[in-house]
Amino acid sequence: MNRKGQAFEMLGFIVLAVAFIIVFTLLKTASTKSYLLTTKELYEIHEGEGFRAGINAILQTTEQKTGKPMIELLGIAALLNNDTIYFGPTIGSINITEELKKRFDAIYGENHWYFKLPFESPPQRDIQIIVVADVSGSMCDDIYEFKKVPQIIDALRAQGKSVSMRLFLLPGQLYCCPPIGLISCASFPSTEYFDCLTLNAAKCNLKGQTEEDWGNGLACAIEEGPKNGWNNYSIKIGIPISDELPGGSETCTNSTTSMQYRSLQNGINAAKNIGMYVFPFKAVTGKECCPSCNCGYSPGCGICYSGRNSFTRPQCLCDETLEYYMSKIANETGGEMIKLKDASEIVDKIVGIVGAINITGIPYLEAGYPIPKEKNVRAVTTAIPTPAKDFVILYAYQWS
Repeated sequence: MNRKGQAFEMLGFIVLAVAFIIVFTLLKTASTKSYLLTTKELYEIHEGEGFRAGINAILQTTEQKTGKPMIELLGIAALLNNDTIYFGPTIGSINITEELKKRFDAIYGENHWYFKLPFESPPQRDIQIIVVADVSGSMCDDIYEFKKVPQIIDALRAQGKSVSMRLFLLPGQLYCCPPIGLISCASFPSTEYFDCLTLNAAKCNLKGQTEEDWGNGLACAIEEGPKNGWNNYSIKIGIPISDELPGGSETCTNSTTSMQYRSLQNGINAAKNIGMYVFPFKAVTGKECCPSCNCGYSPGCGICYSGRNSFTRPQCLCDETLEYYMSKIANETGGEMIKLKDASEIVDKIVGIVGAINITGIPYLEAGYPIPKEKNVRAVTTAIPTPAKDFVILYAYQWS
């Protein structure tokens, strides 16, 4: 019995020892697995932080033409809801998506990254309009139509368009026949979103017939600006309205050395420098009712001003050249020439221009490659400040 008891006792010790070894082995294995898991987590954290550092480095790189860091350009793009920003004729347009794509490809390589910058609810972009009006006698009925514009501006704002207008009259006295009478800035009601200002011939360096020099006049009006100054991120529209070449149609020429052409070019340069779309209004010249330009006044073919009826022969003879001038400034600034059939069309044309403007832009900015499902993908979010003093979030992804 003693031997049998000792055998059972030894067997018990063996079982206990084996159990201890098994438990010890299991604990050691678990500890090793825990260690390996921690190392993996540390590696992933390291890789994630490295990706974040890379994103921050990209955002701080400077775009060569503008001298601005990419994070600032992204903020502007977010405010404008557009990935292409125009910085004037010297710099031109910068496509932010393309600039970022070059940098991401250089650091992470093709097919290894993706980013998206969703824009917030599109901000209400201001639409700032300036009109430069020829005040020679033949423009009486056209300028008189602008008395209706303040009410139209209010109606457009009620429809959600943040629009304002300043009417610039070129210097001169516009004596129209009854019932219109004398037209000056005092003829137009001033409101919060509409006002009128007369340009100074000497200050604006107007040439020729100064009351008709809408090229230099536009350049001067741009410098003067709207009532509350230019908003850097507004949509800017210029509307010169005339039936003559800038500075007058007494000499009808499109020579690049002429006074009229130089005036036109000054207007083009000023508009492009501020990113303005120009929609010149070509008023009726008389060509429409008298193709030969050899007619006298008749009702519906001519204008009454300064107490007399007149046919506008110089304007008629220069009709095609005027169309060339106005088409040129429209084409070079992204606008459109508007050929008026009658002064009564002016208000509808302004409404049409404002109505066609896209103030929402694109909903987001994105670039890169499809995110793979079977790979370990690192993700980073970064806050991008905008000029409006708020933030949008950049989502960036990278994989090996």
